[in-house]
Amino acid sequence: MDRRTVAAAVGVGLALNNRPGGADWTQAFEALGLAMPELSAVQVTGWDPVASRYAVIAEQGYPSGVSADLTGMPGTLWGQLLRHSDRPLLMDDEGLGFRASPHYRDWLAPAGYDDGLGACLRDEAGRPAGFVQMSAGSPAAFGEAARAFVAEVALFLVPHVDPCLSPHVDAAYGPDWAGNRIAPDGRVLPLRARPDGPAAEDPGLRSLAVRFAALREPRLEFLWPVGGRWHQAVLLAAGRSRYAGAALLTRAYANDSGLTAREVDVLTAIAAGHANPVIAERLTIGRRTVETYVERLLAKLDCSSRSELAAVAARNGLVRPRPGSGDLGDLASFTRTASRRRHVSAT
Repeated sequence: MDRRTVAAAVGVGLALNNRPGGADWTQAFEALGLAMPELSAVQVTGWDPVASRYAVIAEQGYPSGVSADLTGMPGTLWGQLLRHSDRPLLMDDEGLGFRASPHYRDWLAPAGYDDGLGACLRDEAGRPAGFVQMSAGSPAAFGEAARAFVAEVALFLVPHVDPCLSPHVDAAYGPDWAGNRIAPDGRVLPLRARPDGPAAEDPGLRSLAVRFAALREPRLEFLWPVGGRWHQAVLLAAGRSRYAGAALLTRAYANDSGLTAREVDVLTAIAAGHANPVIAERLTIGRRTVETYVERLLAKLDCSSRSELAAVAARNGLVRPRPGSGDLGDLASFTRTASRRRHVSAT
């Protein structure tokens, strides 16, 4: 890199990292312009685990319609191409065909953009964390030098798009929630500014998190026993890729309803759609005993019907899922697909 490009890279790093007031994106984008003088617009997106979609982290220059289209690009063919590429892609890279895409034809070209560059932002483990899109109003504005520069400065962008460090997660789950990131291979990783949760000492909880990530579901709330008492737990997808893993957050549960372990088992089975005879057989208890548990649960949770009981349990995370396929509380029973299937069968 020449002296100007090095200065631009340093400027991006200084603007985004180790600043008391947080990242200064305006300054960062100005620094990008030093290395790429024809840069007209830039957008940085990251996975929002709470909303379960990609969201704009920072942008400059794009009209609202173009911005919205680019925000949705990660879920399209061109988003997949970026995700699977080990380097930034230029609009006119051979075989890409981006000018024939609806992104260019319907949005970028009418807005006056005639060249572009995109990259998938990856963390240190190579997991996709977000995307950056750049556009220019003149043709051939970006070339190999721009590609190499963006590959270098992408490292400065990654900490700000890491799904597990999303400000939306911090807003939804306060400091009383412990947390870890669970890698797809079961490794337990720390989450910034949060104490470690119980996953490191609980292989069952790790297995549940790994299976959750493999199912590629966005979110699951549930109960988990820790040290003889219930804890609330939340699993959040750390991205759309199968390599992303999951964020696991936990905190002590007050259990104001006084739910026992067996009652949670029965409630889990009801929420999963099992009938009393199946519950009795799988828990090796009598059918009348199951009926008694159901009556107690209706009273404790102030529900008037079994269907309401199932809805309350699923909505409030009063279930204890299991990682094993075919278990009474099989995690797959609480996925969106399973929920839709139960809804259709009930109508």
